[in-house]
Amino acid sequence: MRYAAERRNLDESIEELRDIADGRNDILAEAAGITAGAWYAWPAHHVGYELIAAGMLIMAAAMKVDRWITTNSTAGRGSAMRGE
Repeated sequence: MRYAAERRNLDESIEELRDIADGRNDILAEAAGITAGAWYAWPAHHVGYELIAAGMLIMAAAMKVDRWITTNSTAGRGSAMRGE
């Protein structure tokens, strides 16, 4: 939430979150759910940085998943084209 509150560079912050998680997208997803849930439980008591932070966590996990899908689907098409 510090990244969201400080209005740091979004791409750099997401990359740092990804590095901290060290490939554990499950941790990023869990943290996003807890963070968004904290805001949802008491929205009147929070400015909304929780939602920005949750979005950043989701983006950190999703970008990695998107890269995995792209890489594997490309590899799969190549092997299918070769008749493997």
